[in-house]
Parts: sequence; structure tokens; C-alpha cells
Amino acid sequence: MKKILIAGLLPYDSGKTTFSISLILHLRDMGIKAHPFKPVSSHNIFTQSSSFSESINMKLLAGGDALQYKHAFDFDIDMLKATNPLDLLLSPTDPSIYLKNSRLPSYYEDQENLFKLVSLMRITECKTMSAKHYFIRDNTDLFPPSFRKNIEHLSSITEALPISLDEALKILRSRELEDNFDICLERIGKGFNTIIVESFSDSLFPYFSSLKDSSMIIVVSPGRAFAYFDEEKVKKIKELKGIPKGSPRTMYLISRYEPDLDEALDLKDPLSSSSKLSSEISKRIDGN
Repeated sequence: MKKILIAGLLPYDSGKTTFSISLILHLRDMGIKAHPFKPVSSHNIFTQSSSFSESINMKLLAGGDALQYKHAFDFDIDMLKATNPLDLLLSPTDPSIYLKNSRLPSYYEDQENLFKLVSLMRITECKTMSAKHYFIRDNTDLFPPSFRKNIEHLSSITEALPISLDEALKILRSRELEDNFDICLERIGKGFNTIIVESFSDSLFPYFSSLKDSSMIIVVSPGRAFAYFDEEKVKKIKELKGIPKGSPRTMYLISRYEPDLDEALDLKDPLSSSSKLSSEISKRIDGN
């Protein structure tokens, strides 16, 4: 099974999911059985109210990217859970709380800190295909009243377990979570010969073994893709040569390694029918 890693150049709105859907559709047109895998995702209740409403209807926390995949490829809830095993629901905090305590500068700082904004967490345990939800109780007092009420409602209908932020961080940093990702990947890989692994934010990889097992790396930004195919180059990247191990961001990759292919992307369908990138990927999948 081939694994192609898709990473974003920007922390937000690089277009990873849109690119991945386009790539999978083009690969399927060429007879290659491809499927997405987005191990880690987060979304904001304020900017993704529609996915929040859909989560309530499904009684399952799911963000916009995972739902895009579900709708694009028409898969069921179990496949959604395995395709995206970890999802975090974020909420902006309420500035009036900071003003009352003369802490307005902290308001701006907290908007950039994911762990200050996380409210709910869903983890799919892929051995049993059960979805466990967790309610992060530490942060909720900082959320606007209506947001908090809606989050508590979803927490109730998903039977989320209340935990502290420290407990949540322990889960997120655990080896067991990475092992679970591999189990999910193995489960969705049955029936497909190519998996498109989407990274998180502007991280080079969503978890370490996803980088280690990838045969190609593609970094996307709005309107542009940078592809790394050369085996020796990919090997060096996978060994993080020249890339700070504490900060595996795509900017370090782009600044240190020249891509093997640099292609402009279309606005609506990133990979056009004449895309050299999609044909090159197809050729390399078929040739290995």
C-alpha cells in the first residue's frame, strides 16, 4: 500500500483537503484505488456552525474536512470515524471575561493557543470502532454563553466524559494514540492500494510514523503545490536532516529542499486534467 503525505504550508487554509479530494478523484479516474486518511483535525464552532449542526444530527463530533471527505466519497459513519480518528472542537473565548479582570492582552494570546480553545475531543478506537468523546471542563468558563450552551448540549448527547485539560494533553501525547492511528490506517487500507495522508495545520506530518512510511511528500498552499518524489531526497526528509526536530513545520522543508515538481493549482479543481503532478503521481504508483 502506497502512502502519499499531504502537508500544508500555512497553519490555516492551505487547501490540503480540497487538494486531496481532487487528487483522489484523478487517481480513481486512472484506475488507482485511493482513499483519504486525516488522523488529526480541529475545527471551530464559530466558523464551522454547519459541521457542528451535522455533528449533533449524527451524535458524533466531526469537522468540516472530515465531512467533506464523507460527502465527496459517500462513505458511512464507521468509515468517517476511521478516516478521521481524532477530532477537536474549538471555541473562541469571551473578551468580556478578560476585560473584567483587566487581562485583555491575554485574550489575544489565548486565541492563538489551541489548548485554551479546545472544548470537546473525539477519539475513534479502531480495534472496536467505538468513538469516545471527552468534555474538556477547564476551558468552558471562558466561552461565550451561547457557545458554551451548545457545546454542553453536544457533550450530553455524545455522552462525553468530563476530563481536565491536563488529562486531555496526556491522551494526546500518548504512544497509545499513535498506535491507534496505525490501526485505523490498517483498517481503512483494506480494499485500497493508495492512501492519501493529510497532515495537521502546517506540520510536516500528523504523527511520526506517517512520515516514516510515506513514499511521496506534497506541500500545498493556495494555488501552488510542491512535490517531493526523489527517493534519496524523501529519505533525507524522513530522517529530518536539516529540519529542526522540535519544529517539524513545512516551512523548514521548503526552505532546505528544492521540490522535484512545483505546480500551479486551479482554483476550483486544484488538479486539472492536464496536471503533470497527478500524472507523475499515478506513474510512480503504477511503477512501484
